[in-house]
Amino acid sequence: MINNPVTGNENQNNLATEFVSCPMCSSSRYKAVMTARDLIHHIPGTYNLVQCTDCELVFLNPRIPRDKISIAYPSDYAPWGKDPFSPLKRILTARVRRLVAAPCRKPLNNPLKQLKYLYDTFSYRSLPSRDAGTRLLDVGCGAGQYLLDLDDIGWNVEGLDVAPVTNEKVRSRGIRIHTGEPELMDNLGPYDIITAWHAMEHLWEPLKALERFRKWLRPGGFFIAAVPNFAGLPARIADENWCGIDVPRHLVQFTPSTLTGMLERAGFEVLNVHHKIFSGHTSGTIRLMAQAKNYAYPPSPYDRIIFRPIEIIIDIFLWLADSTHTFGILAQKKTDPYP
Repeated sequence: MINNPVTGNENQNNLATEFVSCPMCSSSRYKAVMTARDLIHHIPGTYNLVQCTDCELVFLNPRIPRDKISIAYPSDYAPWGKDPFSPLKRILTARVRRLVAAPCRKPLNNPLKQLKYLYDTFSYRSLPSRDAGTRLLDVGCGAGQYLLDLDDIGWNVEGLDVAPVTNEKVRSRGIRIHTGEPELMDNLGPYDIITAWHAMEHLWEPLKALERFRKWLRPGGFFIAAVPNFAGLPARIADENWCGIDVPRHLVQFTPSTLTGMLERAGFEVLNVHHKIFSGHTSGTIRLMAQAKNYAYPPSPYDRIIFRPIEIIIDIFLWLADSTHTFGILAQKKTDPYP
């Protein structure tokens, strides 16, 4: 067990780092889990994942300080770039989403039914059926493509990200984008729904951010998120080569139980945990595992042609076993006894 104070440190490549207490319970008692390197963007250094012995949350410790973290996000960081989907994939994805939502294209008065089509589908970021007037904030909106998709079907949407959104389509439609870190912001909302697609693991103070989200939601409002699943079978098999590790950018590694616990501490009631399928993490993990063994790996796009059928089979198995790369969670704002 390690019991370190919050203090400065240096990793093996002389990058400034700092020790932190647990982001959920503030405990300074934790044990080592693994040491990993940045296998995606190759930021130098080795990074330690530890697990809090009080609440079991896994987090990066030490980590690059907040004012230095920009070094971990290169200029070609995918979520901040253009729409990652090719035009053909965008058309096909939109067609599938329309088919999924086809039984429910008429307006729905029941918010839980509306959320079903936002949340409970196989797609990475699901589309709801239209309900005019619903106000949604997408945290970690990246290039803003999800906002455009929602705007297309009549939702009142806003985005929030630490980096300015450069997508001209978003700016031309007048979609409001807030720039900053959610735990440091205030006076937003009120919203009916707040979404965070693979954003929670990047936050410095995720519990404080969730408390902000609860404040920004209307009574009975909903929070929906998807995060890498540190308890999933791929994470256990691939270990430091699992693409969900993504140090030093992923500051926290969630499991369904730890994210549920954090949401409850922040004043939410968790309604559902949903294991996500076809996230693309299987092929990414296979690539990283092959690189670690110095095995030959076909270049893109040939790797997709070769491995896509295998990936589909693996993902279906993982989904049936409730042990996927990622999971989604649906929570509702509590009203009492929280202020």
